[in-house]
Amino acid sequence: MYGQTEPDFRWVTEHRWQDGGPDPLDEVLVYTRTEPVPHWHYVAVGLTSTAVGPPDARHVLDDPEDGRGWTFELTARLARADGPEHEHPPVFMVNLLQNLTRYVVESFTPFGPGHTMDLYGPIQQDSVTPVGQVLFMEDPELGRGPRGDTRDAGADAIDFLQVVGLTADEAAAKKTWTDTGFAALYEQYHPLLVTRLDRDSILTDPRALAAVEAGRAADGSSLGGLVVEQLTVTRAGRLARLRRRAPLTVTLGASVVDTLRVALPLRIGAGDDFSLESEHARVTFSPEAHGDPHEHEPGHWVIGLTLRQAEAVATQLLPRAGSYRSAELPAVDFLVERTTVRDHDDTPLRTIG
Repeated sequence: MYGQTEPDFRWVTEHRWQDGGPDPLDEVLVYTRTEPVPHWHYVAVGLTSTAVGPPDARHVLDDPEDGRGWTFELTARLARADGPEHEHPPVFMVNLLQNLTRYVVESFTPFGPGHTMDLYGPIQQDSVTPVGQVLFMEDPELGRGPRGDTRDAGADAIDFLQVVGLTADEAAAKKTWTDTGFAALYEQYHPLLVTRLDRDSILTDPRALAAVEAGRAADGSSLGGLVVEQLTVTRAGRLARLRRRAPLTVTLGASVVDTLRVALPLRIGAGDDFSLESEHARVTFSPEAHGDPHEHEPGHWVIGLTLRQAEAVATQLLPRAGSYRSAELPAVDFLVERTTVRDHDDTPLRTIG
């Protein structure tokens, strides 16, 4: 899109990641935009040249020998205010892009369209903005393009994923609808998916709330599951069953309960599965009228339930530590444990539950 146009601002990493430096991005380019609304367009450069991570996490066309690692780059658009004190793009967005990229290369976990992440605090530290979560969507203008758009490293395509700042209720609404449906609604309020800090949730508008509810009813939820840290499944022994314990106990973290409560009835009601998966366990809730919980394969449990049972579980569960069982699904106990949220340095930030 920008071709040979020089950016208006540029942040360059002096000590590169490949040379042992702390920042994985080579540079962040910023373009000053006036249409359709004044904003800064940040374009990060570095993921497609960082050969970090296992081969199966990289695109089939990536060749570790040529220094390329991933098949996407991150972008962001931040609303630009008027006045001489706003002549330079805020640096916090550059730091956010560096931190998100660092998460990718250290965890070997790529982002994709529709992914969300809770920042567990304002997107700009020490601010009072309600924007504290991010959504990743294809950049409305850059989309997909050849690697030559950012680095002269071949002609295979890369994705430009835009980081979009959301409020907590907007992120929850997105998870219970489709990615494209929510993004299209958000763009009606904020063209090009621009992030604004000085705003209320779009869901304070009754028309937006009605659109989300209508979209859920028509389209269901595209959220097929969650990858979680806390998840174990245990089968009760004979003595435990004599004491009227459920045959199966699913232990999960409090941080995922709210999403599970909303998504489970939507998925089951639409005839779709919903899964929770950790490093050592997987639980698939499947729309089956008479399906007893069973181990489909080692570590993978399938729990069949009806819409009525899914709604009962959603009503019973709370994001608070404790044991929960629904009379509609007596074969399963849910044990909710507190979740400690930590930053990338493993420092505790807060406890949920």
